Amino acid sequence: MEPVSSRHLPSIVALSTWLLALLLSMYGGGMITPLIIASIALLGIPHGALDLHIIGATSSSIREVVFYLTGIALVVLAWYIAPALMLVVFLLNSAWHFGDCDLQHMRRWRAISSLIYGCAVLVALINPSDPAISDILHQLVPTTSLALDGSLYLYIRIIAASVVLVLPLAQDAEHRAAGIIRSVLVVAGAFLLPSLLVFAWYFAAIHSWSSLRALRLHLNQHESWTWSRLVLASVPLTLVTYIGIGIAYLLLPHAAILPLLFISLSALTVPHSRLFHRVYV
Repeated sequence: MEPVSSRHLPSIVALSTWLLALLLSMYGGGMITPLIIASIALLGIPHGALDLHIIGATSSSIREVVFYLTGIALVVLAWYIAPALMLVVFLLNSAWHFGDCDLQHMRRWRAISSLIYGCAVLVALINPSDPAISDILHQLVPTTSLALDGSLYLYIRIIAASVVLVLPLAQDAEHRAAGIIRSVLVVAGAFLLPSLLVFAWYFAAIHSWSSLRALRLHLNQHESWTWSRLVLASVPLTLVTYIGIGIAYLLLPHAAILPLLFISLSALTVPHSRLFHRVYV
């Protein structure tokens, strides 16, 4: 059993960062977008940049690296050929990955529960009527126009929020309270904070940080991994990703940085989610 302080740490981080996001929404002004970009760039990308170290712990690392790099290449190609289809694939894959992380202590019906929970989180958090969200979606898929009835989508989001609140109750007793606290904060943020801000909070402070923590515990089974070692290990692939985003930004002068960040995340997430699943089993 984890020490009490360690067991409560995810809830403390979730609550404190949620309060910071709330203050930012009220007083952040022009700082909000740069801080969203920074949170995704400094936590979101690095948490996927450690995948090679998960591969290094396997006996078939060369084959895993080939699969991983092939997955990245196929995702980038798919964004170029069929962006609408790739957006759907990215969202569904992200939903399963988020659920796989948040419901890692659910032992029955975990696969389907993870997908349902993750989809509910995304539906609750992502409000297409929010101008910041609709702008990103339009830049990712320029030919697609989302015409959603506001009242109907609000009901859908309320149903999704109910799912987010209920499913963590099925986790084991030791981790149930932390899951409930996280879900309450997700739902509260979905209806109180700007959509892009609350998504960035969830992705960076909840998902990415908890994934880094779980990965450190996983790697510690083989040898000692301090937080400083974990950060340094993420630097090479993180820098490669930054360089790729920079090249794309120069080659596509009309592209905004946030859509490019999401495309980069999708390129990492598709192979990353499959690989990272072994950390949670």
